[in-house]
Amino acid sequence: MAYLSIGAMVDVVPMLFISIEKDPVLRPSRTELGILASAVTWGMALGTAIAPVADLVGRRPSLIVGSAFFSLFAVLQFSASTLNWLIAFRVLAGIGAGVMIVIVNVLMCELLPTLNRGFWLAAFHVGWPVGSSFACIAASFVHDDWRTALLTACLPSVVAMVLMVSSSPESPRFLVLQDSAESAEDVVNRFAR
Repeated sequence: MAYLSIGAMVDVVPMLFISIEKDPVLRPSRTELGILASAVTWGMALGTAIAPVADLVGRRPSLIVGSAFFSLFAVLQFSASTLNWLIAFRVLAGIGAGVMIVIVNVLMCELLPTLNRGFWLAAFHVGWPVGSSFACIAASFVHDDWRTALLTACLPSVVAMVLMVSSSPESPRFLVLQDSAESAEDVVNRFAR
């Protein structure tokens, strides 16, 4: 669900260029549209750079904060009153997405049994194009209203955040480093089934 939500957020904006260009308040130039389209990916680059902090504070709390950050700023795009705010919200959402990408991949590698780890990692990465497709289809129904399209595209991020908060375990590696080998073993056993 994490990659699905990121794919939806990243790839919806180019579908909305015409609607955004017509907005009497935003009125972006072609250059500004390019900046807007790349804002999430710039944020993702920053997020992946700060994600190693998870080794200090734990992957689960970092994943929850990254997911909440992503979801909050994804939703706030809807309220952007200027182009600069829209770009800022997309960069900030991208920071959360970058943190999520790093941590989810690491957690999956730690938790998935080696026998079928490759399959599940590949299945996880299919989420991006599925999310992109979801956002593009949704945008085609409301293409004249960029705010509604962006709000629709952020729905998967809210679902992903709820799932991550409710079901993500702490990293077994982190637990071992915190002298909690018994908890780490419990996590591994839960996912070994």
